[in-house]
Amino acid sequence: MRLGHSLSLALAGFILIVPPMSHGARFDKKVPLVDAEAPVSKWKAKNFFDSEASCQQQQREVKQKAAQQAKSEPDLVKGRSGRAAHLLQNLSAQCVRDDDPGLKAK
Repeated sequence: MRLGHSLSLALAGFILIVPPMSHGARFDKKVPLVDAEAPVSKWKAKNFFDSEASCQQQQREVKQKAAQQAKSEPDLVKGRSGRAAHLLQNLSAQCVRDDDPGLKAK
């Protein structure tokens, strides 16, 4: 490994991202949907971290909180409200390096 390459690895930060929401028609109403299949460049930054461990810790906490909410409010997950979409976004949260080429729009 070259020194420049190892230095760039040491300086990389991490971003906790969630998939974007879009709107689809359901019973002729606009309802929020979570697009977990969207390219990473379309995902939304939730928070920034200096280390992968910090990002992953936050990711676990976000997912645990969302899972607890889904368990305590099962009807929420079945619905198509904005709250349900935010819950699904948080369940899909991912950590990526801030220099990930996928973050650049194509």
